[in-house]
Amino acid sequence: MATVERDDERLVPMRGPEGEGGLTMYLAAEGKPYIRFMEGTSQSSEMKIEFSRYGEPVGATVPPPGKVLNATGDGSLFDI
Repeated sequence: MATVERDDERLVPMRGPEGEGGLTMYLAAEGKPYIRFMEGTSQSSEMKIEFSRYGEPVGATVPPPGKVLNATGDGSLFDI
């Protein structure tokens, strides 16, 4: 399987089906195959996401009712 190097780490690029916005996920080529980066376009919006700190706790609090969005639509990433 072809790999690429990014930030001194070997990664396996996994591309979505054609017509799905050109999304590419980059998984660690060594150790657990965690997603390290995602990039591509969705509905003409460019996105780049970096994933890190796997296994570390994440703090979360419930927002007040006035700060909650009701997401409706086709369920795409940028559809709110």
